[in-house]
Amino acid sequence: MAHIRWLGGLAGLALLAVGTGAAAHGSAAPRGRAPIERQAIYHEAPRFTLITQDGGRLALDDLRGKAVLVNFIYTTCPDVCPVATAKFRRVQALVRARGLAGQVALISISTDPDVDTPEVLKAYGRRSGADFAVWTFLTGPADAVSRVWERFGVVAVARARGDVNHSSMTFLLDRTGRFRLIYLGYGWREEDVETDIVRLLAPG
Repeated sequence: MAHIRWLGGLAGLALLAVGTGAAAHGSAAPRGRAPIERQAIYHEAPRFTLITQDGGRLALDDLRGKAVLVNFIYTTCPDVCPVATAKFRRVQALVRARGLAGQVALISISTDPDVDTPEVLKAYGRRSGADFAVWTFLTGPADAVSRVWERFGVVAVARARGDVNHSSMTFLLDRTGRFRLIYLGYGWREEDVETDIVRLLAPG
């Protein structure tokens, strides 16, 4: 029962994050309500195995021992996904500059798996400046990928003209595979995420 309540809480955050993403496109936030950009949590992340941009399989358990930053994007997205990808590119540069690349994994999971084949994701990653030793793009059969969205509390709804309306959420997991922070929308600063990662990796 506790797990069911937790998924409900993530779903609520997902709806809030969709609203936050819309605000980034010019919709005003409700009067008197400050945007929420960062939520601290501590809970086991759902396990999954998906297909990488190289056609191999990657399980979340394969990343134990690393700090893991997860977002959800699709390659033909015209607006917020390029922002999310640029932010991941900046985080990648920051952790590499600190010499932490081997202790950090960046994971981008497709919200449009019918289009985002491994080959498409690999080309997108190359265009985006991804170091595939640090940053992995994941896809898979639609039913498998949609189960991952659901378990993370991410809402993804296909719309006309190939657009996908999806939650603007980024998750930070610790070395043991537990959620530690959710960043809602894309107003967060890359340097703040870098600081959070360094704290997670600190001994003790």
